[in-house]
Amino acid sequence: MSNKNADVVSNGLKCDNPNCDWIDESIGFDGIEEWINRPCPKCGENLLTFDDYKRFKASLEAIEIVNFLSESEIMELAALFPGDNAIKDVPGYADIENLPKDSKVVMSIETHKEIKIVGIKPAQ
Repeated sequence: MSNKNADVVSNGLKCDNPNCDWIDESIGFDGIEEWINRPCPKCGENLLTFDDYKRFKASLEAIEIVNFLSESEIMELAALFPGDNAIKDVPGYADIENLPKDSKVVMSIETHKEIKIVGIKPAQ
């Protein structure tokens, strides 16, 4: 049974080359495999390495697991992680820090070379 603690929304695919601004927001979960090891249409660099694809898939699987946990199980799981406050450095964290407990937030992640939270904001 799913508790639907998290929803997943695709924002497309972007080139990881810091000197390139290519992005295609129409690319969804279906067919993402087609982009593995393909060159960027703008700069020619690899758009999606197989390792980045595996991290993307692992992120989806982690969200599936979270969606089967109760609120108390999520709190128990969170207590296992060190309190290094790394999330406080994520852009937008200050905007969600004092939201009511049952408020929803949007968290943006990237999977290039690591799974990294790159933004967080209140859901609209």
